[in-house]
Amino acid sequence: MRVKDKKVIVTGANRGMGKAFVEELLKRGARVTMINRSPSNNKDAAGEILTDLSVEPNFMEFVEKNKLDDADILINNAGTLVGGLLEEQDPKKISQMIKVNLEVPIRLSRVMLPHMIKRGSGLIVNNASVSGVMTFPCATTYAATKSGLVSFSNALREELLSTGVKVCVLMTPGVKTDMYDAIYDSFTPHLDLSFLTSMSAQAWAKIVVDGIESGSSEIRPKGSENFGLHLAQKTPNFFRRMMRSKFSRKNT
Repeated sequence: MRVKDKKVIVTGANRGMGKAFVEELLKRGARVTMINRSPSNNKDAAGEILTDLSVEPNFMEFVEKNKLDDADILINNAGTLVGGLLEEQDPKKISQMIKVNLEVPIRLSRVMLPHMIKRGSGLIVNNASVSGVMTFPCATTYAATKSGLVSFSNALREELLSTGVKVCVLMTPGVKTDMYDAIYDSFTPHLDLSFLTSMSAQAWAKIVVDGIESGSSEIRPKGSENFGLHLAQKTPNFFRRMMRSKFSRKNT
């Protein structure tokens, strides 16, 4: 689907990957509406809605007050990360992450779908992660949300085969953002992360929008960034052994 002149809704669009997605979409002539918890100051976007959709009253108010029937593409991008040993993770932060990473994309897709199905066209893009497949220690709850988003995307795609509405899942690699930097604070006491590679948000945004325009149902990293994902999918036992060699319950 060419994005030129298409109305695209992007969640979590004020920073990191979301900001890069918006910039790449605008460069290609899309009309972008951003859904953010804090202002982006992007004057080129068609609109900006300030709300936290993980809060139930906010979600209901958003649905009631905003016109959603003409959106061509929904990009469920917003996400948070909780890491570290499971017994050390804050339960409130876990609950919040599950809402942001998994529940909101599911519910927002549910709201948008009837309009897309009625028109016979549309695209839902879910920003999952290589963590949905790669079983990192210290990423238990985060990986659960991302593997859930991968499964949701794949199952929804099957439901929509005859409707003209498409689903695309992003197997997002390490992307240099504030959230990526936070991994080191919560993971490195127990996990050697020297094997990690990353790319810029702008580089990933270009790959993603290229994939959207070419009709990809799954967008993966390229080159060396795809190597770990390939190992985890094709040789999972080897990948798990490799991760075990880098993990310790004692501080490293």
